[in-house]
Amino acid sequence: MPTQTYRRIDLAVAQLDAALRLFLECRAFAAVITLAGAAEEILGKEVGRCGLQIARDRRLDPEPELVPVGSGDFRLVTLNQN
Repeated sequence: MPTQTYRRIDLAVAQLDAALRLFLECRAFAAVITLAGAAEEILGKEVGRCGLQIARDRRLDPEPELVPVGSGDFRLVTLNQN
């Protein structure tokens, strides 16, 4: 049997595809979690190699909210998330 070479990213996409198919068919949820997790690990490292940041590590700025300041008056403020 000849040796085959695979690219990591192609394997990760295949794992993610299999995980999605199983999930949508409501089958093998443990396999869905492990396949998706393995794909996320590989794809996340690839994103890092490209100098980008994965969504999990991005800090989101809090959205402004309307806060009452008087009788019927409101002000748009950004609340601290400490």
